[in-house]
Amino acid sequence: MIKRLRVTHVVETLELGGMEKMVATLCLNTNTERFDVSVLCLKREGAIAEELRAKGIRVGFAQIPVAPPEYAAFRRVTRYLRLHPSDVLHTHNTSGLLNGVLGGRLAGVRTIVHTEHGRSFPDHWRYMLLERCMAKLIYRFVGVSEETTRALHTFEGISMRRLRTIPNGVDEVVIPEPDELFRLREQLSIPTDALIVGAVARLVWEKSLKDLLSAFRLVVNQEPRAILLIAGDGPQRDELHNCDDTKALGDRVRFLGTRLDVGRLLHIFDVYCLSSVSEGLPLGLLEAMSSGRAIVSTDVGGIPSAITHMKEGLLVPPRQPQLFAQAVITLLRNTALAASLGAAARETFEARYTSSAMARAYESMYLRQNDEPRGMR
Repeated sequence: MIKRLRVTHVVETLELGGMEKMVATLCLNTNTERFDVSVLCLKREGAIAEELRAKGIRVGFAQIPVAPPEYAAFRRVTRYLRLHPSDVLHTHNTSGLLNGVLGGRLAGVRTIVHTEHGRSFPDHWRYMLLERCMAKLIYRFVGVSEETTRALHTFEGISMRRLRTIPNGVDEVVIPEPDELFRLREQLSIPTDALIVGAVARLVWEKSLKDLLSAFRLVVNQEPRAILLIAGDGPQRDELHNCDDTKALGDRVRFLGTRLDVGRLLHIFDVYCLSSVSEGLPLGLLEAMSSGRAIVSTDVGGIPSAITHMKEGLLVPPRQPQLFAQAVITLLRNTALAASLGAAARETFEARYTSSAMARAYESMYLRQNDEPRGMR
């Protein structure tokens, strides 16, 4: 029998979020005949931790305090890895990198891979300097989009020899039965003739949902049947619930909170919206592509690598509510264009952004096989 490689993912938390969902998807799609996968949470566990445990994935907890900062917290990672040895350490984002790389090296882990899931560059100089130094201890430093990979090289000076791009992937969204969608609309009290504009996002500033609300006020002025559904939760919840645009829209906007049925929800959207000012390659966008939705998105981060304007969706500059609104109105009124863009988005998803494609790429990296750079567009 082939000895399975032990792979440990290091994350700050497994609460609901894009990076956390990506880690869970990767764990569940990694070949169990070749790899024994586990996750180590540094500061918090979360709902996704329980989901993974229920599916047989071991999840550990380093119990690093959130505050005050513990500057030698990497020793907790070392202790954990000595109790649960690993052949490959896969760290995620800055917190996972700083604690995981030092802890892993002290525990004698041979192969360390890091994934940067996307953030605004230039970042704080201290973080960029630390990541540049840590990169010398890492086998591969991965960006989730070509734009993220370029930024890591440009702003942090990480060698192209170490850098690779592996796009995020998601599980295919299953098409619900028509009666399921009918019941969902009933549960949400949505009129049968409503035009549904939807977003699935954490309620954080990077998603720029205030811009979406401002844009939707303009949409309603021209399409009074339109309703905006926003699924997700986060630190901006109260601020968004109480802002002027939300109050002016009244029952034309619905905040749905955290949803565990995003696959069903996507299929009642006439237009999927992403209004972010900063992104890597968001999983919500890939799920919308998988479901064949018509998409309006801001032209930021790794999004243009997945969506070409007028091919898989409509792209507009960030912080331009008027342009965003006009793009949404165009798709609500031109159903043939919306259907064409949605079909093309689905084809692009199947060709490039499936969970299995992502998992196979990381597996080759864990094995140190076939991961030579292919160049960046």
